[in-house]
Amino acid sequence: MTVRLVATAALFALALAPDSAHASASASASASGDAGASADAPRPAIGASLFASSDADGTEVTKLGIDFDLARVGREEALGVRLERARFAPAGGTPETATRAYLRLVRPVAPEWQIDSLVGTDGERLLGTAALVHAVPLRKEFFVEREIVETPQGLALGLSSTLAGASLDVPLGARAQLTLVGAALDFSGDNRRLHARANAIYAIAPDAGVSLQLRGRYFRDSVPREYDYYAPGDYLQLLPVVQVQRFAAGWRYRLAGGWGAQKERGSDWRGSRLIEARVTSPASGRVSLEAQALYSEVPTILGEGYAYGQVALAARTRL
Repeated sequence: MTVRLVATAALFALALAPDSAHASASASASASGDAGASADAPRPAIGASLFASSDADGTEVTKLGIDFDLARVGREEALGVRLERARFAPAGGTPETATRAYLRLVRPVAPEWQIDSLVGTDGERLLGTAALVHAVPLRKEFFVEREIVETPQGLALGLSSTLAGASLDVPLGARAQLTLVGAALDFSGDNRRLHARANAIYAIAPDAGVSLQLRGRYFRDSVPREYDYYAPGDYLQLLPVVQVQRFAAGWRYRLAGGWGAQKERGSDWRGSRLIEARVTSPASGRVSLEAQALYSEVPTILGEGYAYGQVALAARTRL
């Protein structure tokens, strides 16, 4: 995964957006994702997804999934299963493959409340994600995620991590929004990590879909460097970001780039960059498409320069 790959995807996303595309009128709408449920009746659907990532250390992860939905309405309601083949190739370790099976459930559970979950197993442990979302202007989300630790020791020892937390979107007028996230990450072993994130958003040119963001991230490990995953003890990142988002005929195009600073316990401040591009098709309709590319920089276990890239593709058609 290279910067060239992400930059190409970003330019492709902007090229698809015509000049007549309108932008979100507020920062709140910018961050809220696809809105509105399809009026269509639930129908079966099939789809496929691909996830691939690589980092500067040489660790590579690939996941290929096949989705079978028994009933789907846009992105607002779904009931089905996913079969996934995952390959983990950690730097300096032996590649491993695993077959996973998940149950997918997306549906309203109360007025303005919705559950979005993908929960399954690889035959040895419980994996996946689950979120409960309160879709109001003061948006709230409660989430749990569980995954294996994708390092040589993580694969060899069967380590996993469980993240649980909540986020809150606070509207600050027609153009501004503040997103707050608090979470706890529990690793196999004794390390417990506390997370805090904040994202301040201001739409400087709503008609053009341009916003400025200041993203902050902090975490603290209770047992630093317990295994071979990145656990420096304390980590802080401050990242100014410029985002452009446009809409055309129900399609959503988003490009974001930032350059800031980061530091860990016992180190000096160093640079940190981010490039992200995303294209999403209309929520309703027979065919649904999504594509995302990401490049970011965080330190390695030794605190040196680190690059991480990922690409995610998904396609689905209702029968």
